Amino acid sequence: MKDTDIRIREAEAHFTNERARKPLWTGSSVVSEAACCHVRVRVENGKGAVEDGWGAALLADFWPRPSMVAEHAGQAAVRCFVERLCAEAADNNEWGHPIDLFVELERRLDPLATVAARDCRLAVGLPYHAALVASAPVDAALHDAFGKVNGISTYEGYGPGYMDHDLAYYLGSEFKGRWLDGFIRPAMLPELPVFHVVGDHDRLRAAPEPPDEPHDGLPESLDRWIEWGNLTCLKLELRGTDLDWDVNRLLETYAVARETQAALGRNELYLSVGSSNPCGPPDYMIEMLEKVREASPEAHERILYIEQPAEQDIHACHHDMRPLSRIKPILIDESLITMDDFDLAVEWGWSGIALKSCWGQSMALLFVAKCEAMGLSYTFQDVTNPGLSLLHSTGLAARLKSLNGFEANGWPDFPAASGPERAAHPEVFHVRDGKVRTGSLGGSGLGYRMERIQRPIFLESKPAGV
Repeated sequence: MKDTDIRIREAEAHFTNERARKPLWTGSSVVSEAACCHVRVRVENGKGAVEDGWGAALLADFWPRPSMVAEHAGQAAVRCFVERLCAEAADNNEWGHPIDLFVELERRLDPLATVAARDCRLAVGLPYHAALVASAPVDAALHDAFGKVNGISTYEGYGPGYMDHDLAYYLGSEFKGRWLDGFIRPAMLPELPVFHVVGDHDRLRAAPEPPDEPHDGLPESLDRWIEWGNLTCLKLELRGTDLDWDVNRLLETYAVARETQAALGRNELYLSVGSSNPCGPPDYMIEMLEKVREASPEAHERILYIEQPAEQDIHACHHDMRPLSRIKPILIDESLITMDDFDLAVEWGWSGIALKSCWGQSMALLFVAKCEAMGLSYTFQDVTNPGLSLLHSTGLAARLKSLNGFEANGWPDFPAASGPERAAHPEVFHVRDGKVRTGSLGGSGLGYRMERIQRPIFLESKPAGV
């Protein structure tokens, strides 16, 4: 045991209901509100110091499992799961690095999800994806508390001076003598390009304007968003089931973006492509890309990567992805849960992975190490997480070497959920020249600088040591 190892004293969850500024279309589902969870974890280290850490996430697993959002019982089960996980964490008297503590807790996710689903009479059970998202605030809080109680940035604590095991303990003998700090940046990037998501129901042009827009000062169409933030990176959500529509949508989006950028004197545009529905075998995306290339070689060239162009269950869809990955990098997203999923994806020709902080800081860092060691591509996303969770995502993204920026759409989708954090870190929440700035993040822990954030639950929390 090291003096910097931590033991959990307390863990508690706080829930709020947050409304989207306008309905979000996620495949066949429409999301108007979601529960937001903030978790506080109190830890002590081997020297007897005591500190609190915080983590947060929206408890709406709407990208991998849209059906969960519409079910009241499903939301109740997710909340019940988080409360049970907090109780389990608080009962754990073991000492360790936060990654070790969470890896141990992760073994309890399935049984706790089963109990939560049973207690809430959830007919379909609680999907593991939902449990993974719901556990992420606990994981983040552990990492935040670890850094704060030891007086360091959490990212300084991923080397041999702080970790109890090298990466061979988690990833296999080929990682013997290697540590996480060798796979991340020693300091945060000062700025990050942001990918703006263009949903398949989003308007591309400002006119004509429908009568039901929020009129809250934020843009309502792609051309206005590009003007607002001088955007350079766009992620297109296609339908995956209508080839002609998808081809035309991509070409029209590219045309609107280039036209708007030209009026701003810009000529820098990067695209990524995802699908709100499974595309099935890779033939669909191969044909779509070929049609785009025929119509606009320039638009085809601007596509950096394709995200999850297949069914979510990688064990059920045995597609050889190599013909597609030879055209564009193909990143696994919703299908990625375990290291076995990662290894299977590599075997079947996927090019890399799409990471999310709301699937856990611990696993995200371990996946990064595998990608870096194997020379695989990876990108980073926030899955519509606002407020504190967006601060977490931004800080983590700024430490990684991922593909050309990250997705950060949480606060525009849920602006009311980000007020205190946006006031404390305005440059994280406002895109200028297509980028956000990280200069306000820093200090111990995950860099939130909690003393600046006037959120009632942070201010009312008992001081550490009481």
